[in-house]
Amino acid sequence: MTDLRALYLDSCSTALDLVARPEVEAQWLSDSVLPELSVGALAAHLGRALSTVDTYLDSDEPPGDAAHVDAPGYFVAALGDHDPVTSEFHQAVRRRGESAAEDGHQNLVDALRAVFERLSRMPDDMDRQLAVLAGLRMGLGEYLKTRLVELTVHCRDLADSVQLEPPAMSDPCWKVVSEVVVEVMVRRNGAEAVVLGLSRADRFPRVVAF
Repeated sequence: MTDLRALYLDSCSTALDLVARPEVEAQWLSDSVLPELSVGALAAHLGRALSTVDTYLDSDEPPGDAAHVDAPGYFVAALGDHDPVTSEFHQAVRRRGESAAEDGHQNLVDALRAVFERLSRMPDDMDRQLAVLAGLRMGLGEYLKTRLVELTVHCRDLADSVQLEPPAMSDPCWKVVSEVVVEVMVRRNGAEAVVLGLSRADRFPRVVAF
């Protein structure tokens, strides 16, 4: 059985080491590889893969009648049919990152280290219910899967943005992430489109998760 808690904490540690790198600080105000997002804002957005877990664990559990989602369902609900560049949803993500980056590199690193220290004491109960994304309900283990997606993808984005080798994530981590991403693709595009788009990419439309 996959130890999601251990996978998540290991990935958080890897991400924190990357954010703390001097190359990130040196290029804090430079453009990242993501549209309309500076390196600092991308680092701050990556840091939310830690801080949101800390925030949700410190909040009240959701009511029993709240709509329940799993990890793929979280992304489907969050993304909807938003355009990844022009939608208000994604513009808000970028504004939040840029605002957090205004406090500077060291302040972000210090804040994330404090968050990581608290997360190291998180409960083992992966069925613990969290209220996420405007009141949706999901188990802690499923939410950690969504954070692993964010950590793996955005660590690569941040490393590419400052010309560093991407940090190594474990094979079990990539397996969890791949399972979530493929299921998001299926739910957003349909199983037939996913199978044909991946196996016959020369003849069928490209399919994406996000």
